[in-house]
Amino acid sequence: MMTVSNVINGTGKVSDQTRARVRQAIRNTGYVPNYEARRLASGCCSRIGLRLES
Repeated sequence: MMTVSNVINGTGKVSDQTRARVRQAIRNTGYVPNYEARRLASGCCSRIGLRLES
């Protein structure tokens, strides 16, 4: 899991061969990052929800 994260974020030490395999898997699966989920997980969310009931 950390290797995939390192490839997506461009951090950490990942061999060129592994990086290529991870990128191919990303293309094959159609993975798209969910930035809203990332913000929620990091606790850095500037939006709140409000539900009004009458």
